[in-house]
Amino acid sequence: MFGKKKNKAVEFKIHPSLGEINYVGIGWKKTEKIKVTLWSKTYDISLCFIAETAEEDVNEKQVASLEKFRNVVEEQKKQIEELIMECFECDSEENSSRRFAPRKILFSQNGECALFYKDADEEDYDDLGAGFAMFLLPKLILEDPENCLDYILGGEDSFIEKDLYGGKQK
Repeated sequence: MFGKKKNKAVEFKIHPSLGEINYVGIGWKKTEKIKVTLWSKTYDISLCFIAETAEEDVNEKQVASLEKFRNVVEEQKKQIEELIMECFECDSEENSSRRFAPRKILFSQNGECALFYKDADEEDYDDLGAGFAMFLLPKLILEDPENCLDYILGGEDSFIEKDLYGGKQK
């Protein structure tokens, strides 16, 4: 699965907006991680922009989503934290920051953005599936990581599209 493989970069380039990126099999991974603060703790997070081949470039929707992502995390930080705490019945910020660690952000070719979290209470902590995903764009939705990954990679006829877009086609 995505979280267990050690992807080796097969191609490297400098993107005008993103800087150094490497192709890792499912898309372009930004070499430099970004920092995100949740529950008063700062995390280093990898960014990956989905592309079917190394010849396919990061598109404008993906670059625009990165800028929107930064604003969403800053402006809706409290809602993100509360949604996670409520869903998993965490009683304090300290427990949440210990238990949940954001690790990867994937940007679909359509500009959706999902943040994948690891859950320390899961047995197989290192597996990307041992946690949850949260769509941040176009709106905040918690989701199973495998369903989210399938959608972000371009899976068709997903119920997630209805959740994200209210049943309307993109």
